[in-house]
Amino acid sequence: MLRSIREASYCPTLALRPGEMRGLEELAEGDKSRILPVVLFAPWVGSHSLERSVERIEQAYGNRPFFLDLDRYYVGQNSSNGAQREFRALIQGDNRIDDWKSLIETIETAMPILRHDVSERDLLEQIDWAEHLGRGYAFRFDDPTLGLNGNVLNALEDIEHSELAVFIDAGWANDPLAHEFWLRSAVEQVLQRNPNVPLSTSTSNFPSSFANIEGLGTCTIGAREVFNRVRAANNEANLTYGDWASTKPRSYDRGGHPLPRIDYATRSQWVMARSKKEEWDFVDAANAIVDSDHWNDAIETWGSYMIESTAEEEPYSIDTSPKAVAARINIHLHVQANFDLPENAISYDDPWID
Repeated sequence: MLRSIREASYCPTLALRPGEMRGLEELAEGDKSRILPVVLFAPWVGSHSLERSVERIEQAYGNRPFFLDLDRYYVGQNSSNGAQREFRALIQGDNRIDDWKSLIETIETAMPILRHDVSERDLLEQIDWAEHLGRGYAFRFDDPTLGLNGNVLNALEDIEHSELAVFIDAGWANDPLAHEFWLRSAVEQVLQRNPNVPLSTSTSNFPSSFANIEGLGTCTIGAREVFNRVRAANNEANLTYGDWASTKPRSYDRGGHPLPRIDYATRSQWVMARSKKEEWDFVDAANAIVDSDHWNDAIETWGSYMIESTAEEEPYSIDTSPKAVAARINIHLHVQANFDLPENAISYDDPWID
């Protein structure tokens, strides 16, 4: 196996969107080595071929191993775009399984998440292919409205090696505790079939609206609370923490132009700064974050540097919402990757340098 989730402190789910990829790209090398992401594959913004998506992952994460799945939340809206046509073929084409295998084979650091929207025969053929590929592989359950695929559970029972993983992802909920029962039940079902398989659970509750925030506001990182509850209920399981890296699945609801807002990630909360009443710009929002009790000078990341430089009105700082998103994600990835270390005793293989 290229890398087991047992070796990682954190398994974030990352969509192929600018914020996630920039936040990951700017992560310190030591932090990149501590995490093992699940990347949700989709066309890159403005691209005409899926080759650009592969290039963007490599640019952000180098030659490190990662798990690759399809982003089923992605909706292509341009039937003439080559990348979107290729992606549709991967999702629903007659040769979608063979096309998925071919894509994986071209990305040497990708560990496949196997498709289970197939017949039992096709599932077993995928397992045989993945085992011969020799990189390791995973199954991923990501729909709390459904039970676990019986063919996958049967297959898990017959797998005696440790070259696999199972991801159980509840997606987004305003209150992720609503998904606790499903996550606990899913973990228990998997362990009943294969008690040695390493698992990672994930959910997201990053806010879908910020209209109620005037000045500073906070939101508890629910995925960590749910993970702790699931782990307590299955204390012998090989569980690794996962979440959506302070984002949520793609949504195509179009709101108005967002107010300038800067978010800051701590171990247990997201802190958000915006003011409609006082008409804050990004500089005002950054100052509110840096001057608050939530700010931690010991966190030295690209994202925290961007917030500080914005507060000081330096060039090339945060002046758009996408930059603010990337900064938040970068800080969140760092904090969760080092969650088990003392808060002010995080070591770095490489300091971030402007």
